[in-house]
Amino acid sequence: MDGTVHDSDSRKQDLFVSFADAEILANTDYATLTQNALRLTLAASWDDFAERAPLFHVHKQDVPQTAKAKDALRTESDQIVARLYGITPAEFAHKTKAASCTAHRH
Repeated sequence: MDGTVHDSDSRKQDLFVSFADAEILANTDYATLTQNALRLTLAASWDDFAERAPLFHVHKQDVPQTAKAKDALRTESDQIVARLYGITPAEFAHKTKAASCTAHRH
């Protein structure tokens, strides 16, 4: 493959990613979900995904270091998704309790 084509494709991909990132950051819920997912991913492997951190304003000190901190991010994300789908807090609590019971049975 010619280097020029590759460079052009790479620039198109960068422009697409930049547009998608801007669109995500413009929506508070999507931005929070994306940042939480990135923080959890970076907690597992900073070196593999560190180049994405600045795009979403995530710094190394924002990455959860403890299981409790990771659980808090997951809970926040779950609550956002539940709200976006119109699930009430009571329904959400019931669903998570049922899922937890099912997971413990296996």
